[in-house]
Amino acid sequence: MNNIGSITNQMSVNIPTRVDAAKHIKNAQTVGTTELKGQEKKEMAVEHDTVTIDKSQMLLNLEGVSGEKADVKKEGETQQSDSFAGHQMSLLLDEETMYMGLSGASAGELKDSLAGIEHTYPGITERVENLDSRASNAGYSKEMSSMFGGIVQDDKPWSTREFDNGKVKEYIAEKKVNHPELNTTDVDANYDMKKTLHAKGQMVSDLHEMFPQDKFPGVSIAARVKSKDSLAGKLKTKQAQGKNYTIADATDLVGSRVIAANLGDVKGITEAIEQRYGDKILEKINYYEKPNGGYRAIHYIMDRDGVPVELQVCTKDMRVAFDAYHDTVYKQNPNEPMSEPVKNFYETLVDKAMYMDSAGYVGNRDKYRGEAG
Repeated sequence: MNNIGSITNQMSVNIPTRVDAAKHIKNAQTVGTTELKGQEKKEMAVEHDTVTIDKSQMLLNLEGVSGEKADVKKEGETQQSDSFAGHQMSLLLDEETMYMGLSGASAGELKDSLAGIEHTYPGITERVENLDSRASNAGYSKEMSSMFGGIVQDDKPWSTREFDNGKVKEYIAEKKVNHPELNTTDVDANYDMKKTLHAKGQMVSDLHEMFPQDKFPGVSIAARVKSKDSLAGKLKTKQAQGKNYTIADATDLVGSRVIAANLGDVKGITEAIEQRYGDKILEKINYYEKPNGGYRAIHYIMDRDGVPVELQVCTKDMRVAFDAYHDTVYKQNPNEPMSEPVKNFYETLVDKAMYMDSAGYVGNRDKYRGEAG
């Protein structure tokens, strides 16, 4: 359904040195070799669906390359593994354990950082690995990402309607005047959780009605209510920064998301939201036009029966990448700074998400344009 493979099929792809490097050469015809640390080198030659490894201690993960089987010959033994569909190439690998392109302490740090957010985003480690692998398979490079991104910026597959973002400030000011009980930091006494839960339920019901699976295959909808503890923590942080921030200032008491299966669906989703909510939209921030640290999405703030609601629209790959980045790099403990290799991995992962979104859109451009028309 997606034509990324046909676009990147003729490109030369440099694969990072790593134990599971085989996952990254499914769509490549030419693979560059990398310089190795140390003197011990292992060569893996792939010829006619046969993999020969010259050292018994060499571990190579060949899972997930294709559905076909090949013989892996090691020290006279024959084992079954996935094939490379007849590609002829060679890789030089060292013995150092690699994890998603990182080695040694950095690999361990990356594993630990992902494990640390699994309780918030169950399955995030697997999704990050999947995105990283697919982007490398599809020939990711910063240059290719920039090229596809330029095409996307020209096409603008999202609603370009503009809103008066000054309305959100007016909304907050009016709330402080008309509901003085909200112009306080006393969350226990003045945060109406019941009213907020009702607004969340209405929002979820609306979104499921607007975006059924038969019209938006693969779309997912999520929503949450800001807990009293979370709101109290946010107010405390803002107050510590010297800001007169109260319950009335919070614009995300309900947080909701529409997560598109692909970039081509974002236009239809955002147009439907703007048609449905219209004057209730207090602010629209288009991070596709002005990315925030590589993050691309469209955020709305709207009023739902007196409750401020934030609604985010992005793709599933961007959601995975930015959730991982936000809860590791952005929220890192200043007393335990993240190493540059791991920080760079997460920053690059966000760009890889946009690359996959952009390449997928370009590969199906005529289809999406036809649907939009």
